[in-house]
Parts: sequence; C-alpha cells; structure tokens
Amino acid sequence: MEITSERTTNSCESFQSKLNSQFTKAQPNIFIFTHVLNTKTQTDTYIHKNGININTISENSAFNKKKKKKLLKHYQMI
Repeated sequence: MEITSERTTNSCESFQSKLNSQFTKAQPNIFIFTHVLNTKTQTDTYIHKNGININTISENSAFNKKKKKKLLKHYQMI
C-alpha cells in the first residue's frame, strides 16, 4: 500500500482510499484492522519517510564530491 495521490484531491483522501481498499467488510474484525495498520500502513509510511532521506543523502554526497574535487584542483594549482 503506497501512499500516493491517485484520483484524490489531497493526501488525506488518498490515505483513506488506500486504507479502505485493504478491507473486505465495512466493519472489519479489530484484529484484522490492527494487522493492516501494523503491517501494511506502518511499513509503507516508514519506507516512504526513510526513502526521502536516502535521496537527500545521495545528493549531498554528490555535492560534497564535487566540492572536494574543486578544492583539490584549486590547491594543486597554487
């Protein structure tokens, strides 16, 4: 269950739509409900949240490599 804005106007509606798609009944058993929240929703949210940090770290690493190259080049010229 990925949290995206498919056919909805905002992220809250998207989350509600995805959550509702996980159940076969209007009022599911409490154990099924908690299982879906713990395994699917929580895991997807965790992955989504940490995936953003991975991209930021890799961009910063690329920036730092360029900066180091520039500094090395500058000081080798002197």
